[in-house]
Amino acid sequence: MPPVHPYWPMLDGSKFTYTVNEITGVWVDRSMRIAISDSKPHANSPQVIVWERTRNPAFFGKTPLNMELVNGEAAMMEGRDRVGGIAYIGEAGNRAKQITTMPMLAKLPVKPIVGQEIKATSTVYRNANKSILQLLPWRQRTIAIGAWGGWSDTIRTGLREFNIVPGSDVLDHVYNYVFVKGIGLVHFWHGRLVGNVVTGYEYFMTEYAEGSKVG
Repeated sequence: MPPVHPYWPMLDGSKFTYTVNEITGVWVDRSMRIAISDSKPHANSPQVIVWERTRNPAFFGKTPLNMELVNGEAAMMEGRDRVGGIAYIGEAGNRAKQITTMPMLAKLPVKPIVGQEIKATSTVYRNANKSILQLLPWRQRTIAIGAWGGWSDTIRTGLREFNIVPGSDVLDHVYNYVFVKGIGLVHFWHGRLVGNVVTGYEYFMTEYAEGSKVG
């Protein structure tokens, strides 16, 4: 199979090793940036993610999909979707938790434009019986295109999940992603949001091994 996206190839068998830190930071809602104010090494650092091309489960109705194997365990599944005429690559569900998300949560537009936003409300299903678990509003933004850290050709995006669950105290989740052309996801942040304070994790790629362009 060909690469999924020039900036997020997800080549079958590609392997990423990430240093993981626990972080505290500030969420700037207008730009959707996470600004880290404090970090410390995570006990389970480093972590390894290997991409695997898959055509299962058929429940998604969109194939092929791409699955993360985190330290050997099945986790997130990514695919291609479209909202409001904007095509993107996003999260299709969680194999480990056996849930499916439609439409997929946007992470990287196919044709990103700085400042462009995608907004939608996804339905989260339980795979076993297709029962509805949650309606999940979200907002995605292309933050910047260009140099980032030691990389010269990157795309940085942000995502906010508005976790509106009646009768619960579930918090909003926020994310930033940095994609490098020809490699993929080299840097990302994820945290829970209280006010504008983010508490969560940072993943920074330290090693990369390219997978096969033919799957």
